[in-house]
Amino acid sequence: MSQDRAIFRVAERLRPPCNLVPEDAELFGTSMIGCSTGCDVQILRDVEVLGRGPIRARDGQYLVESFVNEDHYRRWRRERGHWRAATERLFQKLVPFDAPAVWITDNWSCGYFHWFCDALPRLEVALREHPAAELTLLLPAKFGRDDYFLESLAPFKLKEVRILKRFERLRCRELLLPSHISRTGNYDSCVMQSLRERFRGHSERVGGGRVHQRLYISRRLASRRCIDNEKAILPVLADHGFETLVAEQAPWAQQIQLAAAATHLVSNHGAGLTNMMMMATGSSVMEIRERQDRRNNCYFNLANSMGLNYYYLLAPRRDPSEEVHFADLVVDPSTLDAALGQMIADSAQRQSA
Repeated sequence: MSQDRAIFRVAERLRPPCNLVPEDAELFGTSMIGCSTGCDVQILRDVEVLGRGPIRARDGQYLVESFVNEDHYRRWRRERGHWRAATERLFQKLVPFDAPAVWITDNWSCGYFHWFCDALPRLEVALREHPAAELTLLLPAKFGRDDYFLESLAPFKLKEVRILKRFERLRCRELLLPSHISRTGNYDSCVMQSLRERFRGHSERVGGGRVHQRLYISRRLASRRCIDNEKAILPVLADHGFETLVAEQAPWAQQIQLAAAATHLVSNHGAGLTNMMMMATGSSVMEIRERQDRRNNCYFNLANSMGLNYYYLLAPRRDPSEEVHFADLVVDPSTLDAALGQMIADSAQRQSA
């Protein structure tokens, strides 16, 4: 038997970008209309969890909540994923797990953005239903590959975090399974702001580094979506008081301390912008985005959910034949200079109002 608990149902309407011009309105599409979000927390009895991911119910069915959406679940079945899982079960020893456990991940959760914006919000909601000190979080084997997974869980003060081995198979007597709060790239403000307070409080307790009022997060070490002419824009950023952070070169704890201290953050579309969720309400963020990208509004939506002032700067692809989501961008320094000037002037005006 499972018990469903409706936690909340809300509708949210988003503020347009602070520097929106009419001809760019179509880039943000329906994101400005608003979206519905909600979450249920199920308590499942006697279900199997596997080191490679899917949850198997007592009736033998694999749960859709193990996937980012139903399309991914159906594709997994078309590609005979359930056959592979059944074959693996033949040589996996079934081990009982009697302590209360929680599962929050899907097949996309291993990415930085999806971990913080899709998975951890589900944990935040689950902890409204069960004390953290009594819960064990179960994670698939692949979550052992990066330190930030475990580091980011410290603020939750769970009883235990257990990363399963690749072919490990547990039967959970009681498993909390929070559903997806909304489709990926959309958020519930209350949940996201609760997460922010949790992380900011943790950052203050462990001690901060230097204060950076204005922060630029570089993607120069990434394999895609870099600023092709970054050397040309670094002096412009420096003239406006921005210090550069290359996220891959900084420990995660330092990254959140810097983001929490920033009043202005700039980066091009990518995982680094996820750290805006650590910034105080009323801070400002600028996303450098491909000028024809009408699809990827997850950071515009995130800024709204965190109560941040969102700005954007459009830039063309270095190679027009390359797909939008992978292309490097070329940023005009004078356009960036003007955009940064507007963002900083707007902030000063808000403070004096």
